[in-house]
Order: sequence, then C-alpha cells, then structure tokens
Amino acid sequence: MKKINHEFMKEKNIEIGKKIKARRKELGLTQEELALKLGYKHKSSIAKIEDGSREVQLDGLIRFSTVLDIDMDQLTGFSEFMENDTEITNAAIASHRLIDDPELTDIVLKISKLKPEKRNKVIQAINLILD
Repeated sequence: MKKINHEFMKEKNIEIGKKIKARRKELGLTQEELALKLGYKHKSSIAKIEDGSREVQLDGLIRFSTVLDIDMDQLTGFSEFMENDTEITNAAIASHRLIDDPELTDIVLKISKLKPEKRNKVIQAINLILD
C-alpha cells in the first residue's frame, strides 16, 4: 500500500489551491464573491486555500466542487495517485478525521464522484431527510 505522508498532502493542497484559483478566475469570480458563495467570512480564507497554506477538508472540497462546477476528481486529482485503491482512499479521508465509519466513507466517495448537478440533488435529498 502506498503511504500518504505530510509532504504529499502539502503538495496536494498547493495543487488543489491552484485549480481552485484557476477555476474561480475562469468563472470571473473574485475571492470575496467565492468566499460569500461558500460561507466564508473573509476573502483571506480563499487566498490561503488558493496558495495552499490552508488545507481544505472533504466537506469543503465538495462545496468547492459544487460552487465552481468542477468534477471532484478533476479538482483533487487523487484518482491518479490512488489508482482505485480503496484502502488509500479511506486512509486519506480518515487522515482528515472526518469519517470513522467505512460505510459512510464509501457513500461520501460515491457522492463526490457524481457530476455536480447529480451531487446537488443527492445533497438536497439528504438535507430534506435530516431536517
């Protein structure tokens, strides 16, 4: 099994930040506009994410993917590294301390791979059930 180390995650944060910045600019959004759409209080949060100095947790990646209308894999590029290795994928999620349940991890991964419009429908349905 491949190891996910601190340096790898640091490099991934920088890559993801660059992709977020490029997509934001492509859509003609300012950092402030993107911050508002995502629920951040200040554009400085977006600046830190874009320069890779702030890590984005899985739920944040899903929000960025949805708001920027970009495929989750295109945003993260993790599938290239993981080569469909579920054990590594689960380790990456667990390393973010988000989900300890393997079944929930699998569901989140499936949702994250959906196209943005389908992902939004699934999220809306889940929110209806939970509210």
